[in-house]
Amino acid sequence: MEDKDYEFSVQHLYTSFLAIIVIIDAYVTWVIILNTMENKKMANRSFLGRGWSFPPEFTKETGTVKMLEDEDDIVSSLHILLSTRLGERVMVPDYGCNLDDLLFNSLSITVKTYVADLIRTAILYHEPRIDTKKIAIEPADDTNGVLLIHIEFVVRATNSRMNMVYPFYKTEGNRM
Repeated sequence: MEDKDYEFSVQHLYTSFLAIIVIIDAYVTWVIILNTMENKKMANRSFLGRGWSFPPEFTKETGTVKMLEDEDDIVSSLHILLSTRLGERVMVPDYGCNLDDLLFNSLSITVKTYVADLIRTAILYHEPRIDTKKIAIEPADDTNGVLLIHIEFVVRATNSRMNMVYPFYKTEGNRM
């Protein structure tokens, strides 16, 4: 091998090495910029939580999913929790409330107490952002079989009192 060829191959190797260093430097800079942008986004996000609306809705203009934040996210999570049957979520089989099992029971004090206990237990285990203060169950209409479940709770992070009403009923298949 001639000295000239050896010099060319060392110079070529050195140039390639410099190019790789420049690429790595650009990549590291890019990662730092992205992390800084993500940290700024995280600082603007709600500390009570942020999640998809349910059922999921997408906006045509931006092509993104509609998001819920703060207390709206908590109320939506409670609706999902109360309308989910135990075992319905594959990866979290103990998530939910089996309120559907009580659909055709008469509305006695025993059933009301049992429903309130089911709801209180489900919230205790699966909604750590709130403390349940009161659960009241009352029939909305004796003829239609609608129960209104009033839940009063306190958001732990802000100590703000809130309530929600969950209408528990079944719609017949011919009314869809």
